[in-house]
Amino acid sequence: MTGLHLALWFVPVSHRPTIEAGRERLEYLDRNGVTPYSFGIKVNFRYSET
Repeated sequence: MTGLHLALWFVPVSHRPTIEAGRERLEYLDRNGVTPYSFGIKVNFRYSET
């Protein structure tokens, strides 16, 4: 990893992501860069259910 320590993503209301899910999103962000699937605080994505 390049030292990333934060990944954001949209989750359904009342869903509590696991630590494993967070780790997977962080690794995805590190490998693929910013996408709606996993992003950081400097990017603004709108929520989409599709």
